[in-house]
Amino acid sequence: MVTSFPVWSSEGDQQEGREKPAKEPGDKRVGADDMTAAAPEVDDPIVQFSGRIPASLRRRMKIAAAAQDLDAQTALRQALEEYLTKRGF
Repeated sequence: MVTSFPVWSSEGDQQEGREKPAKEPGDKRVGADDMTAAAPEVDDPIVQFSGRIPASLRRRMKIAAAAQDLDAQTALRQALEEYLTKRGF
């Protein structure tokens, strides 16, 4: 099954949709589509967050994410949520 989704140009105009494969039954991978559902608030928008970290830390994070069959964005979000929850935020 294939799902179509909109593509936005750099000028902000919606363009012709691309297609991406839908998850197969039993597929346990977590991606960007799953993040909204897993977020504490359904209407909480996803925003860009950036910072500089050592290359070795980035490499370790990507390896750990791949080992858990996650994308790097999801692994980073989960790590940040765990860090803040552990500290009572």
